[in-house]
Amino acid sequence: MNAPVKPFELLHETPYFNVIKRGKYYLVSEEYEVNAAVILARTTDGKYLMVNHYRGAIDQDSLELPRGGRKPNETLLATAKRELEEETGYVSETWSFLGKLHTNTSLITSAVEIYLALDAVQVTTVTDGETKGNLLFTEDELKALIRAGKITDAHTLSAWAML
Repeated sequence: MNAPVKPFELLHETPYFNVIKRGKYYLVSEEYEVNAAVILARTTDGKYLMVNHYRGAIDQDSLELPRGGRKPNETLLATAKRELEEETGYVSETWSFLGKLHTNTSLITSAVEIYLALDAVQVTTVTDGETKGNLLFTEDELKALIRAGKITDAHTLSAWAML
């Protein structure tokens, strides 16, 4: 099913990713084949949790689902649980795997996994400070934001499609 991985040339190395050349393609390669988890969290009152995150690549704030990178020897579900609490102060006991997403198949070699967390509750207001805060929306409010072009993050849009 999967073709063998072709040899590559390492062009640039950083602590987070490498830039490689595989044949005629220039690619961003990360440590793991599945490198991060995205969390679609619904609270006990049926609202969905989003975060406001400044993103340097687009030099603006982005309304997104919580997400984060995998640590060494960590399962993706453990990543999802840790990131939800670290970024938002919320936890959940009910988790479902929604699917795997390749963000940009022409540039990025790794994927992310999407998880659904039901009945999420806030257990602390202390977060890791990576985001600019939590926002709660009904499903109809989120659909309106998507239609209005206020949510453009590929991970977030894909997670909604998987749901």
